[in-house]
Amino acid sequence: MSKEELIDDYLTKEELDDIKKVIQDLNSAKLKLADNILEQENVKKVLGIIKTKLVEKERVMVTKYGKDAKISLETGKVSTKQKSEYMKEITPEEVKVKREEQLKKNK
Repeated sequence: MSKEELIDDYLTKEELDDIKKVIQDLNSAKLKLADNILEQENVKKVLGIIKTKLVEKERVMVTKYGKDAKISLETGKVSTKQKSEYMKEITPEEVKVKREEQLKKNK
C-alpha cells in the first residue's frame, strides 16, 4: 500500500449524529449573535433619534426659560437665578443713555 492510497472508513452513527449536533449548535449560536448585533444597531438608531428629540426639547426650554434655568422633572417647577443689577444685560440704548448721564455729570 502506497502513501497515496486512501482507505475509506466511516464514523459510527453515534459519532456522526454527535458532530452534526455540535455543528448545528454552533450555527444556531452564530445566528443568535448576528440577530443580537442587528438588534443592537437598531437600538443605536433609536437612541440617536431620541437624543435628537431631547436636544430640540432642551433648545426650546433654554429659549423659553433661559440657559441657567433649573427644571424639576418631578414637579415641573422652573427655578432661575435673578441677575444682580451689576450682572444684568443692558441694551445699546441703555448704554447710550448712561454715557450721556455720565457726560452731563462730568461737565
